[in-house]
Amino acid sequence: MKRCALILLVIACRTASAEPSVTVPLGGGSDGILGLDWARVACVEASVNLVKGADGRRSAVKVAFKKTGDERRFLALESVVQGNPGGSKVLAVRYRLALTEGKAVRAALLLFQSDGGAWFKTTAQPIAVGGFQDLRMSLKSLRPTAFSTDREGEVKWDKVDRACFGLVIDGPAKGTFELSRVVFTNEPYRPTQALKIAYADKALWRVSKDKAAKGEVTIDGSAVRFDFSFPGGRHMFDIPHLRMPEAELDGYTGLRFTYKADVPDGIKGLLVMLCERGRAQYCAEPPPQSSAKWKTVTIPFTSFKRGSWTKDENNRLDLDAIANIGIGVHGTAKAGHAKGFVMVKDVQFVP
Repeated sequence: MKRCALILLVIACRTASAEPSVTVPLGGGSDGILGLDWARVACVEASVNLVKGADGRRSAVKVAFKKTGDERRFLALESVVQGNPGGSKVLAVRYRLALTEGKAVRAALLLFQSDGGAWFKTTAQPIAVGGFQDLRMSLKSLRPTAFSTDREGEVKWDKVDRACFGLVIDGPAKGTFELSRVVFTNEPYRPTQALKIAYADKALWRVSKDKAAKGEVTIDGSAVRFDFSFPGGRHMFDIPHLRMPEAELDGYTGLRFTYKADVPDGIKGLLVMLCERGRAQYCAEPPPQSSAKWKTVTIPFTSFKRGSWTKDENNRLDLDAIANIGIGVHGTAKAGHAKGFVMVKDVQFVP
């Protein structure tokens, strides 16, 4: 009896301390799609219909659209928010996108406060085309719009009374966009696919190196090649840095890339770094080793340790502050004159 009572007490304590569930539909109905209306903009034609059973048992709001012109436009469905989304962590969306004309588009959220504040966010990557699928947009790092009366604070969730969700489109486009669910929730953000980082463009890279070192980045087919050389017998560094695009890394667990490398004797391996905007640098431990064949490595964020030569006020890797990825070499080579190469492709962050 005492053991059963103890188990029940533990369960009760866990239940009491659990974070209250938050689920607030963006529009009407439990799925948040009722009453959504197209927010009209220039150079876009659209019609909105409710299709019953479009997504299995779920109905869906279907937007047939055509956009002319090269300028950017926001094809948005607008609604009065049906509650207080305070405490929400993501906007959970179930959608289907079909394009018969145009290129990749991104999803976007726009929030309006009753006091004049306005906040927005777009997905870092284009959303997928095909059947119904889930999208979870993190509500971290929302930015004030150019017309917001609040430019420096944070979203006042208790004042959010109107929201728009839809597509950011560049250039002419034609297709259909369907929503069967769009709700604010405090369920943790879990990316559904890897975040691929553009890398096969020399303009995306810059080289940080010792004055006595040489290093050159070239594009070799689908890979980036970095050839380096420097004097041996003393510490050298020679590192190409890949500029990060605007991205939300919350919910991702590590960095993955495929590489080949020839590292001189005396160098412990590749120097793989995640560099914050404040210049703090976090290095992968243990470092990936030389490989004559293509090798794919996945490095958890927990394996990145602050470099001894750099400082950080909070002494932790902040994912929302990562400005670039460094993949190069440092250390003391044994040879009088050392040289080698690093080739990299398929750079991505993984859930």
